[in-house]
Amino acid sequence: MNNRFRSLALVLFIAALAPFTAARGETFVGVNLSSPLILSGNAGLYLSDKVEVGSIPLRPVLEGEVGIGGGKVMIGMDSIGDGLGFGVKASVLRTWFEPIGADRNVTYMGVELQGSLSSFVLSLGGYRRVEGDGDGWLGAVSIGLRI
Repeated sequence: MNNRFRSLALVLFIAALAPFTAARGETFVGVNLSSPLILSGNAGLYLSDKVEVGSIPLRPVLEGEVGIGGGKVMIGMDSIGDGLGFGVKASVLRTWFEPIGADRNVTYMGVELQGSLSSFVLSLGGYRRVEGDGDGWLGAVSIGLRI
Protein backbone atom coordinates (compact mmCIF):
# COMPACT_ATOMS: atom_id res chain seq x y z
CA MET A 1 0.00 0.00 0.00
CA ASN A 2 1.56 3.30 -1.03
CA ASN A 3 1.52 6.61 0.83
CA ARG A 4 -1.11 8.23 -1.41
CA PHE A 5 -3.57 5.42 -0.80
CA ARG A 6 -2.98 5.55 2.96
CA SER A 7 -3.40 9.33 3.01
CA LEU A 8 -6.60 9.12 0.98
CA ALA A 9 -7.96 6.36 3.24
CA LEU A 10 -7.22 8.46 6.34
CA VAL A 11 -8.91 11.57 4.88
CA LEU A 12 -11.99 9.55 3.89
CA PHE A 13 -12.15 7.95 7.34
CA ILE A 14 -11.99 11.33 9.09
CA ALA A 15 -14.62 12.74 6.70
CA ALA A 16 -16.90 9.79 7.52
CA LEU A 17 -16.68 10.74 11.21
CA ALA A 18 -17.92 14.30 10.56
CA PRO A 19 -21.63 13.55 11.22
CA PHE A 20 -20.77 12.28 14.69
CA THR A 21 -18.96 15.49 15.67
CA ALA A 22 -22.16 17.53 15.73
CA ALA A 23 -23.35 15.59 18.76
CA ARG A 24 -20.58 16.87 21.00
CA GLY A 25 -17.91 18.94 19.30
CA GLU A 26 -15.83 19.37 22.48
CA THR A 27 -12.16 19.98 21.71
CA PHE A 28 -8.89 20.03 23.66
CA VAL A 29 -5.24 20.92 23.17
CA GLY A 30 -2.08 19.96 25.02
CA VAL A 31 1.70 19.75 25.10
CA ASN A 32 3.83 16.62 25.58
CA LEU A 33 7.40 15.48 26.16
CA SER A 34 7.87 12.05 24.63
CA SER A 35 9.89 9.50 22.79
CA PRO A 36 10.07 9.43 19.83
CA LEU A 37 8.35 12.80 19.18
CA ILE A 38 10.46 14.82 21.69
CA LEU A 39 8.45 18.07 22.23
CA SER A 40 4.99 18.05 20.68
CA GLY A 41 1.60 19.68 20.65
CA ASN A 42 -1.66 17.81 20.37
CA ALA A 43 -5.30 18.57 19.67
CA GLY A 44 -8.35 16.39 19.82
CA LEU A 45 -12.07 16.24 19.26
CA TYR A 46 -14.58 14.25 21.28
CA LEU A 47 -16.92 12.62 18.76
CA SER A 48 -19.97 12.14 21.01
CA ASP A 49 -21.25 12.23 24.56
CA LYS A 50 -20.02 9.85 27.25
CA VAL A 51 -20.65 6.14 26.86
CA GLU A 52 -21.00 4.21 30.12
CA VAL A 53 -18.80 1.08 30.21
CA GLY A 54 -19.66 -0.42 33.57
CA SER A 55 -19.40 2.64 35.80
CA ILE A 56 -16.68 4.33 33.71
CA PRO A 57 -17.78 7.22 31.48
CA LEU A 58 -15.74 6.90 28.26
CA ARG A 59 -15.94 9.17 25.23
CA PRO A 60 -14.89 8.39 21.64
CA VAL A 61 -12.06 10.73 20.64
CA LEU A 62 -10.00 11.60 17.55
CA GLU A 63 -6.59 13.06 18.42
CA GLY A 64 -3.58 14.34 16.46
CA GLU A 65 -0.08 15.14 17.69
CA VAL A 66 2.81 16.85 15.89
CA GLY A 67 6.32 17.10 17.29
CA ILE A 68 9.97 17.59 16.46
CA GLY A 69 10.54 13.85 15.92
CA GLY A 70 7.29 12.94 14.14
CA GLY A 71 3.53 12.97 14.31
CA LYS A 72 0.64 10.64 15.04
CA VAL A 73 -3.11 10.29 14.67
CA MET A 74 -5.09 8.35 17.29
CA ILE A 75 -8.68 7.24 17.61
CA GLY A 76 -10.15 5.52 20.64
CA MET A 77 -11.95 6.01 23.93
CA ASP A 78 -10.92 7.99 27.00
CA SER A 79 -12.20 9.37 30.27
CA ILE A 80 -9.46 11.97 30.67
CA GLY A 81 -10.64 15.13 32.40
CA ASP A 82 -11.19 15.96 36.05
CA GLY A 83 -9.78 13.46 38.53
CA LEU A 84 -8.47 10.05 37.49
CA GLY A 85 -8.95 8.91 33.91
CA PHE A 86 -7.69 6.49 31.32
CA GLY A 87 -7.74 5.93 27.58
CA VAL A 88 -7.16 3.24 24.97
CA LYS A 89 -6.37 4.37 21.43
CA ALA A 90 -5.31 2.91 18.08
CA SER A 91 -2.54 4.98 16.56
CA VAL A 92 -0.58 5.62 13.36
CA LEU A 93 2.82 7.23 14.00
CA ARG A 94 5.23 8.67 11.40
CA THR A 95 8.78 9.74 12.33
CA TRP A 96 10.79 12.57 10.76
CA PHE A 97 13.79 14.83 11.49
CA GLU A 98 15.54 13.33 14.57
CA PRO A 99 13.18 11.12 16.61
CA ILE A 100 14.38 9.66 19.91
CA GLY A 101 14.91 5.89 19.82
CA ALA A 102 13.66 5.39 16.25
CA ASP A 103 14.77 5.86 12.66
CA ARG A 104 13.37 8.78 10.69
CA ASN A 105 10.84 8.42 7.86
CA VAL A 106 9.27 5.24 9.25
CA THR A 107 5.54 4.59 9.74
CA TYR A 108 4.24 2.53 12.67
CA MET A 109 0.80 1.35 13.76
CA GLY A 110 0.01 0.47 17.34
CA VAL A 111 -1.93 0.97 20.54
CA GLU A 112 -1.52 3.55 23.30
CA LEU A 113 -2.71 3.26 26.88
CA GLN A 114 -3.18 6.52 28.75
CA GLY A 115 -3.64 7.37 32.39
CA SER A 116 -4.37 10.79 33.80
CA LEU A 117 -4.68 12.74 37.01
CA SER A 118 -6.58 15.95 36.39
CA SER A 119 -4.81 17.56 33.40
CA PHE A 120 -1.59 15.50 33.57
CA VAL A 121 -1.50 12.59 31.11
CA LEU A 122 0.94 9.65 30.95
CA SER A 123 0.94 7.49 27.79
CA LEU A 124 2.61 4.17 27.02
CA GLY A 125 2.46 2.72 23.52
CA GLY A 126 3.57 -0.28 21.52
CA TYR A 127 3.99 0.03 17.75
CA ARG A 128 4.81 -2.24 14.79
CA ARG A 129 6.61 -0.90 11.70
CA VAL A 130 4.37 -0.91 8.60
CA GLU A 131 6.51 1.16 6.22
CA GLY A 132 10.13 2.23 5.88
CA ASP A 133 13.43 0.85 7.06
CA GLY A 134 13.99 0.63 10.77
CA ASP A 135 13.29 -1.38 13.87
CA GLY A 136 10.31 -3.72 13.61
CA TRP A 137 8.92 -2.65 16.98
CA LEU A 138 8.82 0.68 18.79
CA GLY A 139 7.95 1.54 22.37
CA ALA A 140 6.67 5.04 23.09
CA VAL A 141 6.28 6.94 26.34
CA SER A 142 5.01 10.46 26.93
CA ILE A 143 4.04 12.80 29.72
CA GLY A 144 1.93 15.83 28.99
CA LEU A 145 -0.53 18.47 30.02
CA ARG A 146 -4.02 18.65 28.51
CA ILE A 147 -5.65 22.07 28.55
